[in-house]
Amino acid sequence: IPVTLASINPITNDNYRIAVKHSNTTMSVSGWSSDNGATMVQWHSLCQSNQVFNVEWASTGYKLLPSYNPKVVSIHANSAANGADGR
Repeated sequence: IPVTLASINPITNDNYRIAVKHSNTTMSVSGWSSDNGATMVQWHSLCQSNQVFNVEWASTGYKLLPSYNPKVVSIHANSAANGADGR
C-alpha cells in the first residue's frame, strides 16, 4: 500500500485557522481580496473570515480555499523555493 500524506496524518474536510508557528500569527488573505494573485500575509488572530480556510482533500492532495470565496490558495509560479509567495 503506498503511503500518502493523507494516510499518515489525515485532515478532515473543514474550516481551519492556520497558525504561523514562528510568529504566533495567523495566515490571512490581505484585505479580503477575491482577486487572482491576492497576497497572503501573517496577521494577529482577529477571528475574521479572511483568516479562515476551507481544507478539502482532492486526488492530487489538499486544496486550501479562503472561507469567503472559491479561489484556491497556490504558490506563485509553482515555485518550490523557500520564501516563495503564496497567492
